[in-house]
Amino acid sequence: SGADMVKHFYQSLTGQAAPEALVNQYAGLIDGGSLAPVDLAMQVAESEFNIQNIGLIGLTQTGLDYS
Repeated sequence: SGADMVKHFYQSLTGQAAPEALVNQYAGLIDGGSLAPVDLAMQVAESEFNIQNIGLIGLTQTGLDYS
């Protein structure tokens, strides 16, 4: 469901439970068809929270380990 998706992304990015108002807002958009799940995923991937979590600045300088 849209709510499950929003809760999962928020928890993954912040380590905290998503505020109910935010869950309701985005879940309504997803479940109503106004926001595609893939579009939400892209917003999350491109968010400042995610950029900090994955250390994007460091990755651009060192790359990913390959084994």
